[in-house]
Amino acid sequence: MASQTEYKKLPGRGNRRAHLFDLKVSRSRLWLGSDHLLCVDLGMGHVEHYKRFYFRDIQAFILRPTSRRLSWNVVWCTLAVLALLPAIMNAGELWFLWVSIGTLFMIAMMVNWFILGPTCTCHLRTGVQTLELPSLQRLRRARQVIATLQPLIADAQSGWTTEPGLAGGNSDIPPVIGGPDHRPATPAGPAVSPSGNPMF
Repeated sequence: MASQTEYKKLPGRGNRRAHLFDLKVSRSRLWLGSDHLLCVDLGMGHVEHYKRFYFRDIQAFILRPTSRRLSWNVVWCTLAVLALLPAIMNAGELWFLWVSIGTLFMIAMMVNWFILGPTCTCHLRTGVQTLELPSLQRLRRARQVIATLQPLIADAQSGWTTEPGLAGGNSDIPPVIGGPDHRPATPAGPAVSPSGNPMF
């Protein structure tokens, strides 16, 4: 960042890729500016890509729960069992090593499930685009960041007149669409998915 004094780093980081098997992975982070949200993607060769979202243009955050947490726990549990098998089958003098490795995998599994919490995808919607925010992959962190942004967005959009159901006016904005209970966090008209179809 050229001038870090003007920005506040928001919690969370994640990877952005064009598709599942894309080898070009960018590290994504969010920075809070005085009147906008800055999304910084650091790619290969230390190439940075910036996207600014001014508070007055943000319409909604869309949260959807995912099964990523369960998938990671399956991986950690499998590795723990594979590490403990040699110890169970009498690994001789190396049994302590295998037990230690298995214990580390079990600790990773518990941290993923109990401490980091449920996983989700978070999208930011404006009038012209909907962009995924990979740094907000955990539901608890996403809600924390959105709670920080909501009063700033509401203040920036106070006095603006927009179409009914969109962010603007004197309502508490932007809404949080989706989440585990699939209910909007604030009343802002019918919630729709990025494709335009009603979500609930």
